[in-house]
Amino acid sequence: MNDRTAIQTGRSLAAINATLGNVIANLNGSILETTTIQPGQSLGGEVIVDAPKELHSAKGPVPLNVTVTLAGDVHKFTFNITAQQGN
Repeated sequence: MNDRTAIQTGRSLAAINATLGNVIANLNGSILETTTIQPGQSLGGEVIVDAPKELHSAKGPVPLNVTVTLAGDVHKFTFNITAQQGN
């Protein structure tokens, strides 16, 4: 790698880091974090994802499958989502 390439790479990485910093700041703490849940306790949250492409042309609900692995145990959830009326 020559000096010019190294400088360009450094600038690109700085721009990526700045963008990532802004994205994290805009999430207002709503990112995943490590949490210990003791037996008998529970914790709630939300997952925000882009709508499946099929949703826009679907005539009915579209399944959204989410798989979560906790302590080696796999938990599968299926949500049936529909488009908002008027969209």
